[in-house]
Amino acid sequence: DAVYQQIQTQIAQLPELQKQYTELQREYQIASQELTAFLQKVQELKIVNAEQVVPWKLLDPPEFPNSPVSPDVPRQMGLGAIGSILAGVLVAVGLNKLDDRVDNPDSVKAMTGMPILSLIPRVEDLERSSSMRGSTFLQTFKGKSKDYSYWSFVESIRTLALGIGLTSDRDEQQSGKVIAMTSSLPKEGKSTIAFHTANTLAELGYRVLLIDADMHKSSIAQLCATSPLFKREDCDDEDGLSDAIVGNREWQDLIKISPESKLNVMFSGKQTVSSIVLFNSPRLLRLIDEWRTSYDYILFDTPPIVGVSDTRLLSSLVDGLVYIVSLNVAQKQIVDRGIDIISSLKTPVLGLAINRVENHHSGYNKYYQYYQASHELHEKTEKLKTLNPEKQGVEV
Repeated sequence: DAVYQQIQTQIAQLPELQKQYTELQREYQIASQELTAFLQKVQELKIVNAEQVVPWKLLDPPEFPNSPVSPDVPRQMGLGAIGSILAGVLVAVGLNKLDDRVDNPDSVKAMTGMPILSLIPRVEDLERSSSMRGSTFLQTFKGKSKDYSYWSFVESIRTLALGIGLTSDRDEQQSGKVIAMTSSLPKEGKSTIAFHTANTLAELGYRVLLIDADMHKSSIAQLCATSPLFKREDCDDEDGLSDAIVGNREWQDLIKISPESKLNVMFSGKQTVSSIVLFNSPRLLRLIDEWRTSYDYILFDTPPIVGVSDTRLLSSLVDGLVYIVSLNVAQKQIVDRGIDIISSLKTPVLGLAINRVENHHSGYNKYYQYYQASHELHEKTEKLKTLNPEKQGVEV
């Protein structure tokens, strides 16, 4: 009975054992497949590794560096310097593109298509020159003034004066030439150039009348008051053009005469009516006819041509126009606008006077050096004559 019972128990366990066997058989098959796949992958990796391995040998033993590999200070400093230079160049080019001011005489000539009458150099402080304080232009040229620092300005003004004379004389002969001098913007040196040009023409022997026709911002009265060419007390009475047109005074009573150069000047006067009314007045036409019979040259210092209509009105009354452009002051867009206005007028344009020219522009440096050497030679000769009056020459 005991044996029977044991057998029955084992028989009862057979299904469970069969189940365990089936589970173990399934796990074995899975493990066997994974092992086969693993071995196959290992074999593939061995083959790939064998293909990539290249035989090598040590040619030179490694050496320890004497300086650190990083940072490389000289290299970084060199790259920094190059980068700074490139950045500076880019900034300069960018600023130049953004700056719309004209800065070269050749570009002004190309923009306007007008001839250049004179290149007037940039002078830092004109009032310090003894040429301006105590001597006339011709005296400076002849060597009577010992200050030659502003001779280039003197020469350029003389060139402009002669250019005006030559260009205006090409027209049919008249008793007097009426010239208007204008610019695109204020503060381009227009009044100063007009004043010294008129004075130079007077020194050359011409009968010259300079008229301040800028009713908005007159400057000729101040220039005369601070100039040694005029007596200060003669400039206190600022009556002028407007009084001659609408007032009861004779124009001869409004003239200021320089004792030095015999230049005649008429100030703008007190503006009691609109400048448009003044310049449209028939009285002004009669005055100009009278001035033509009394003078060789009548120079009008007019307002800037852009933004003010006065110059356009006066242009119909004059024989020629001088357009003054100041480098690094006038903007290209404004100069273009001024050219458009001048082109619409029937007044002949005598040419350009380009102001504030640096020595390196358009070969002006050679011009400067040429005349500087001439004046230095003259000064050396004068000094030797002073030391040795009997010696009248100098060997060069």
